[in-house]
Amino acid sequence: NCITVVPGAVGAWRTEVIRECGGFSPDTVAEDTDLTLTIRRRGYRISYDEDAIAWTEAPERWGELIRQRFRWTFGTFQSVWKHRDTLARKRYGALGWVAVPNVIIFQLLLPMFSPVVDLMMAWAIFWWVFARVLQQWPVFVLPQAFAISNDNLIGTLLFFLIFTVVDLLACELAFLMEKGESHLLLFWLVPQRFAYRQMMYFVLARTVLRAIEGTAVGWGRIDRPTSRAA
Repeated sequence: NCITVVPGAVGAWRTEVIRECGGFSPDTVAEDTDLTLTIRRRGYRISYDEDAIAWTEAPERWGELIRQRFRWTFGTFQSVWKHRDTLARKRYGALGWVAVPNVIIFQLLLPMFSPVVDLMMAWAIFWWVFARVLQQWPVFVLPQAFAISNDNLIGTLLFFLIFTVVDLLACELAFLMEKGESHLLLFWLVPQRFAYRQMMYFVLARTVLRAIEGTAVGWGRIDRPTSRAA
């Protein structure tokens, strides 16, 4: 019972409960998350049906995806901040001890430090290549501080590999818990580290900056495939 959002595409609500909570609140741009947390803190149970199927639309262009992820990330943080009084409170049970901390740790704190791993690897590779190039030109003397040895490069790449393997194992555990899911999808975890992850770094940084500025965020506009075809 630690679900933090009932997704719009495949969610079902009890109308009387929504009315009891005052309907969808305009306080955040992730009203489904806000309503889910509001219902949970009132003591209701949220069930999960793993056999449910729904059709939905997803952004097909990078710009649309960034706008959609930004709105979702900002709205999630708004919802957590709104319900921050549930954190580590006994009366709220798993909501305050598991669900909200999970969002704070894995959707805010860890993603903010994850770029360090990518930067370490990029830095090591760049200076290793740079040093090898300068070695071909005796007139240049590379400062010792910028010299990257083979051992240092291998150590950095090994660290990155371990980081990726931990991700793979965590995802494999999730796949084992989902009956009938194709494990071939795990292949996409590796290439997404060099595209989607970096995009989410940008989205998270933009979210934090916008939150510090205190400026309003709207839903934004996302073109639907049907409207483009028309």
